[in-house]
This record gives sequence, C-alpha cells and structure tokens, in this order.
Amino acid sequence: MGKKQTYSYETKMKAIEMKLANVPVNEIMKVCEIKNNTQIYQWVKWYQEGEVHRLQ
Repeated sequence: MGKKQTYSYETKMKAIEMKLANVPVNEIMKVCEIKNNTQIYQWVKWYQEGEVHRLQ
C-alpha cells in the first residue's frame, strides 16, 4: 500500500483557483503534481461550501 500524499495549503489553493478558472483537471494535476483528480473536486467543494479550514 502506498504512502498517504499530503499537499500544502498553497498547492490546494492553486488547484482550486485553476479549477474555478476552468483549467482542465488533467492540466491542474500536471502543474500541481496531484495524483488523484478526485482530490481536486473535494477541495473545490470544501472551498465553495466555506469549509476552508479543512484545506489547512
């Protein structure tokens, strides 16, 4: 089983901003070095629901 990947707050916010700017998820994954696209959708959901504290 693989090691759990953690991402910095800055990386998460960059991914969220890119997604909200309609950048394709594959491009976000490449630029931010994110392994799982589901992660991006979860971060955006938390951001839009005002649960920014969960990104810390």
